Amino acid sequence: VKEEMIVPYAAVILIGLWNSVLSADFKFDQDVAFRSTYEGMPKVADWSSVPFNALASGDSVTHVGSTGDCFAVLHGSNLFTSFRKRTEDKIALKNPFSEWASVLEISEDASVLTNSLNEKFDLFAMTSSNIAGLKFGSDGQCSKVIDQHNILPNDVKWGNILAISSSASSLWVASTEKISLPDMSIKSIKYVPEWNKLFVGTTTALYTLKFTGPGTNEYILHHEWITGVIDSVPLGFSFDTTNNALWLAQSGAVHKLDTQGRWWRYGYHQGAPFGNITSVTAVDGYVYVGSQMGLAKFRGSSNPAQVDTLSRTDERCNFLIDSASSAETTNCVDEADPWVWSFYGGQRYLPDNNVVSLTASSAALPGSSGTGTVVLATTSTGTLQLQTAKWSLAEKSSAFEQFQYPRHDRSKLTSSCGLTVYGDVSTFYRSVSDNDGLWTGMHAIGEAYNYATTGNQLARKEAWRAFEALEMIQNVTGAFPTFPARSYCYIANGDAGCGTQDGENHWHESTTYEGVMWKGDTSSDEMNGHYAALPVLYDLVAESPDEKQRVYTIINGLTQSLIDHDLYLIDPTTGEPTTWGFWNPSEVNGNPEHYSERGLNSLEILSYLSTAYSITRRAVFKDTFNKLITEHGYLLNTMNVKIDNPDDDNHSDNELITLAYHALFYSWQRVSQQDEPEFKAEMWSMVSPFLPSFERTWLIIGAEYSPLWTGIYAGVAAQKVSSAALKHSVWTLRRWAIDLIDWPVDNDGRWDITKEPFYSRDSTRPIMRQIRPAAERTSSHWNSDPYSMMAGSGYSEYEPAVW
Repeated sequence: VKEEMIVPYAAVILIGLWNSVLSADFKFDQDVAFRSTYEGMPKVADWSSVPFNALASGDSVTHVGSTGDCFAVLHGSNLFTSFRKRTEDKIALKNPFSEWASVLEISEDASVLTNSLNEKFDLFAMTSSNIAGLKFGSDGQCSKVIDQHNILPNDVKWGNILAISSSASSLWVASTEKISLPDMSIKSIKYVPEWNKLFVGTTTALYTLKFTGPGTNEYILHHEWITGVIDSVPLGFSFDTTNNALWLAQSGAVHKLDTQGRWWRYGYHQGAPFGNITSVTAVDGYVYVGSQMGLAKFRGSSNPAQVDTLSRTDERCNFLIDSASSAETTNCVDEADPWVWSFYGGQRYLPDNNVVSLTASSAALPGSSGTGTVVLATTSTGTLQLQTAKWSLAEKSSAFEQFQYPRHDRSKLTSSCGLTVYGDVSTFYRSVSDNDGLWTGMHAIGEAYNYATTGNQLARKEAWRAFEALEMIQNVTGAFPTFPARSYCYIANGDAGCGTQDGENHWHESTTYEGVMWKGDTSSDEMNGHYAALPVLYDLVAESPDEKQRVYTIINGLTQSLIDHDLYLIDPTTGEPTTWGFWNPSEVNGNPEHYSERGLNSLEILSYLSTAYSITRRAVFKDTFNKLITEHGYLLNTMNVKIDNPDDDNHSDNELITLAYHALFYSWQRVSQQDEPEFKAEMWSMVSPFLPSFERTWLIIGAEYSPLWTGIYAGVAAQKVSSAALKHSVWTLRRWAIDLIDWPVDNDGRWDITKEPFYSRDSTRPIMRQIRPAAERTSSHWNSDPYSMMAGSGYSEYEPAVW
């Protein structure tokens, strides 16, 4: 192909959809988990080990309020502390917390620990006969106790300490020997200085002591019988300063008490994921709920109305009268997180799911490092320090891109990696896969749009590196530019599966690269990745005539080869079509075994031809395109391309379908209306008849809130979607864990998930009816079933290109 035949596009397709998203890239709350295991417990991944054994029921955990980011654990007679460091770089994802260390041995009979609201002390620790007041140093690191003394002049016979709570001037102690309420089965107490009230939970009633004035012990007593509004024993309290409300935990729900004395229940009917609740803490407007089944979070301002849990919990937001908001529905706008409750389960977040206690540090505390809220959860086998800070999508992108090297770049190809040790990325090893060309192509698309939208030169470098891999995946076969391999590997690098994966008969030594092997029997997966990526690279990344020539050569040569071989992909080592490389009408229309490929392969070949025609302007590609439509019904074949039979719901095909749509509609989108209006109209006449097909597909899969599906439909195909659908898809990116390990996930048994009567395709794994955020699903490629309830092994990590 002569250089002058190349259409010299410098077109930059800045799709308005994603530009608008970037311009509205507001800060959101991003969770980052730092886990530890108790001394003596089996080591997990690269987690740290805390220097104390599993906490017993008598042990106590608290946040040290006056010193900012400090946490304290009383284990036996030893006081252990951990604090957040001030020099933290959140993008680096390094653990910002100091190692737990013993700072004091209080007394052999020390028991309950509580933080102090009195400026003289940071902590109070109960002993059998007194109260120890503790004060840390002024450095905010709680690494040294500078003052310790008993605050009572005379010893007191407490008996068994039941609960303790502090105010600025008083300390309330509930014990078996000192009691002034009608019953002595106290389980929890909480003083709320903002209301000047003391709340006491017992097995019989919830008592409220409203003090008549500041500094007085006179009070008005009120009670609610247990099994009424509060249906089981109050296990703990937490005051929500943001919403001026008190939260109470009991086994079946958490309850919010407002200033008017009304109790609001947040449980099953409000979308809670579980019961068996153990604890609650409120901080910075969020409420965290611990249970024997994991940890959950929601906004304290969330709507308390009962919802139909068979539908989405955010649907309550769609039924506001006259689009008005109330105090309980302030978050019911399409900019809000569509998932009201967040669930933290499995070892992506917790050492184990049995949360014993919770305490929290506010981002706004004096002396805080200002990098976000921290919640400390203790479980049966370890601790979680969950940091929630304000992030932008741009910052999250930078954090993810740190993972690419060295783990996910394999000789320029992009792929997932294996882990020798469960959950430990330091033990990674590179391996080949069936679809390395597809994953690399998708990486190229993401980086190309990144560069076009932001001008980030690093993104351009990454996109072109991905192109070089796609170029080599053709060159290595010796059949350039007519046949791409599935994958390639350098023998000396020792990549797992090199030359052996799926059998040695699929592997061949390259005749063009010494010491390289390549995998044949290439499928349409690789082809779709090439045709989705190459035109984007041609327009947005290739800059010099030589770079454009290289991309052009592959598009032109690969498509011409398909036409020359009667629309089959011919493996050069056999001279025969590959297993899945067929687009000939005799296969597509005439072979009933290919029922599931009929619509898909029709769409694929038409997208290849429209791409090649848009780039090269060669009539043979348009003529073949039209012939397949007029003589073989390929357009009609695509109208039902997405098979919606629940027993045959192929999510890998979802990926292939949408990538084919990307190639098809990009062939029109890329043409400049200003410079070439006639050719723009010509391309539109070719691709627009496929809009009904894409609309049907979108209506079936759009509710997954996939930013990839939404971006291709609303962006590349320029179709209208609701504002909520667009913004919810962006929320999928926000609600993605900054952790791409395929941790085992088990969502079976959750209250907020309805199990379908069908199973995931070709398996007996149950699937859920509602889509949950990516952080609550196992890590995977876009070809996996997002509704799968149980998946993951902990022995692989996916590449950041997935995000």
